[in-house]
Amino acid sequence: MTSPCSGLPGGCLPPRYYLPLADVRTELFRSSKTRTHCPYKGTATYWSVVVGRTGHEDLAALEAAVRQLADHR
Repeated sequence: MTSPCSGLPGGCLPPRYYLPLADVRTELFRSSKTRTHCPYKGTATYWSVVVGRTGHEDLAALEAAVRQLADHR
C-alpha cells in the first residue's frame, strides 16, 4: 500500500501518477538513456523496470522538480 499519490490527467495522454519514492521498489529499476525536458518541470530521467524475465522500457520517470522536492523533505 502506498501513501497518498497524486494523479495528473494528460489530455490525450494516459494519466500520470506521482508516487512517493519511499513507496517505490527502486531495486527493480534499470537506468534508461531516455531524457525529456519540460519547461515547467525540468529534465526527466527515465527508468526501465525488470520483473522476472519481463522488461518494461521507460516505465518510470523522475523529474527534476520532483527530485528537488524529495531533497527538501
